[in-house]
Amino acid sequence: MASSQVYRLAVACAYVLGDDYARSLTELQPLEVGKGPSGTAVDRGEPVAIPDVLDDPIFAPWRGMAMREHYRAFVSIPLRLGGIIGVLNAYRAEPGAWTKR
Repeated sequence: MASSQVYRLAVACAYVLGDDYARSLTELQPLEVGKGPSGTAVDRGEPVAIPDVLDDPIFAPWRGMAMREHYRAFVSIPLRLGGIIGVLNAYRAEPGAWTKR
């Protein structure tokens, strides 16, 4: 039986992200490559934009925490240095589409 390796992401830096939310992303609801918006951005190598965290099932595990922080829209953008080295996540208080810009 082959073992499956789980690759996790950790919050390296946060600006205006509540301490509880940042801790939950690393400890309580860990971010895994291939799962959730950040893990999907890493896995696919392309941005994952969520216009409303209340409506998108991929964001469900983090929805409650995002609502407590008053975040309604989310985008995760892969960062590259040769290969993908992480993601840049941004939140917005108002729901709505993200532009390419």
